[in-house]
Amino acid sequence: MNVVFIVVVQNVVERMRWDRVIARIVGSHWSGRRRNDMKLLVTWLKKDGSCRFWTNAEKVEQAAMSLVGLRGAVERMAADDNISFDAAWEKYFKAIRED
Repeated sequence: MNVVFIVVVQNVVERMRWDRVIARIVGSHWSGRRRNDMKLLVTWLKKDGSCRFWTNAEKVEQAAMSLVGLRGAVERMAADDNISFDAAWEKYFKAIRED
């Protein structure tokens, strides 16, 4: 099964219909008339700071794709701050709790 994690900025979404956005992202793997085994998780950040998402995945697949994105974000934080993954994980959740 192919799994794709995509982040879309709001200004792209405002100008296009979702079916066209998905068709451009996935290309020939997606058709509005037929579904295949490609699962998508599209997340976008709105100008007011809130987030939204769309997925055609099952709950377990959605959770797995989300965790892959979270792990990637924490790995980037660790590399940028030159700290371990565990330290970056704690720093990440500490920042969330403070908000």
